Amino acid sequence: MTSDQDTFIDVDQLQPGIHVCLDLSWMDHPFTFSSFRIKNQEQIDIIKTMRLGKVRIDPSKSTVDPLQKIATLSIKTEEPLAMDMHLVEEKRARVDALKQQREAATRVEKQFVAAANIVKNIGNNLFSQPEKTIKEASTLIQQMATAMLSDMDVAIHVMHEKATTEEMYYHSLNTTVLCLMLGKELGLSAKDAHILGLGALFHDIGTTELPSTITKKKEPLTKAERSFYQQHCDYGAKIGKQVGLPPTVVEIIQNHHEFVDGSGYPRGINAEKNSLNARIVEVVNTYDELCNHNDVSKSLTPYEALSLMFSQQRGKHAADVLNTFIRCMGVYPPGTLAKLSNDMVCIVTAVNSSKPLKPVVLVYDPDIPKTEAILLDLEKETEVSIVKSVRPGTLSQETLAYLSPRNKLVYYYDSEHKKPQQKNA
Repeated sequence: MTSDQDTFIDVDQLQPGIHVCLDLSWMDHPFTFSSFRIKNQEQIDIIKTMRLGKVRIDPSKSTVDPLQKIATLSIKTEEPLAMDMHLVEEKRARVDALKQQREAATRVEKQFVAAANIVKNIGNNLFSQPEKTIKEASTLIQQMATAMLSDMDVAIHVMHEKATTEEMYYHSLNTTVLCLMLGKELGLSAKDAHILGLGALFHDIGTTELPSTITKKKEPLTKAERSFYQQHCDYGAKIGKQVGLPPTVVEIIQNHHEFVDGSGYPRGINAEKNSLNARIVEVVNTYDELCNHNDVSKSLTPYEALSLMFSQQRGKHAADVLNTFIRCMGVYPPGTLAKLSNDMVCIVTAVNSSKPLKPVVLVYDPDIPKTEAILLDLEKETEVSIVKSVRPGTLSQETLAYLSPRNKLVYYYDSEHKKPQQKNA
């Protein structure tokens, strides 16, 4: 894709600082990107092996001018060296990694859909078959907790949102996944993690007693509506007792809107009277509600939500829980639109909880079909990094269509995520 600012120069005029645009298939060169600013002589030497003669550059993105063109005698020169095999192997390894990342995304999507269907059935059958339904919920939580606690590196992916009628189930599943991730990082035992998972899964069960005109309202609630809405915590606790949920789970349901400074509801209790599990659900629930507002236009980006919670609401949340959550989700959580150090735009698709500053990103490149879009693991691709978060409204429709940011953020974990091989000291 050329532009009015593009210029063609001889390969011999290249020098570090020039932004080059290789008019080749992504597979026909060893570089991470087809368009990049040259960093060193080694990259120039590699380009010379490609027998391009002339190469397209973008002066507006270059920090230096091309070298002076030197007239040469028309004599036969040596054939350029073939591309080093190690560069070819590096490219193949990058392609294999890209394939594995796509396979992981597909696998997680299937696991998410299966779990969402189970959660939906649990919600539908809780009142008619409480004993059986709680057993099913317990089995689901046991599977999720076991998978997360046994894997040192839990990869959290952002999913495609489905039908809007399922939002309640996705919020419950979102909260459960992120709570279990957070509980793992806080060192919860398997028993406590199981209680946490059940509490997170059923934390909003009391909203079934509220009219949809309140639970789905996009405009701010009136004082009377807000007072009515806040009763869902007590309604949920009552339902939890009726269907036979353990008291430790009921406590989470009742207290998941209580803040550590006593400004929450329904009872306004402080941290000393609230369990660690309830404090965990409170932090995750607050984050998910900020990201997934009923009115999509009022939803915050993941980056904005975490920034708000840390900078303006810090006194409301348990410090150890909030700090650990931010560390797990990374500065740029899954679903974040961001700008890379090479000026390209990307969306964060997955974050490794043990390496939150090095997420996996999908990069917008108009020269590459969307179906073949580059996925970069920033832990391995050290030549680029995220420099800042960007809002969807600042990007073109073409870019947004390519990256497909979700109106609703839905997360799930990779239960088959492989631990890195440990090297002997």
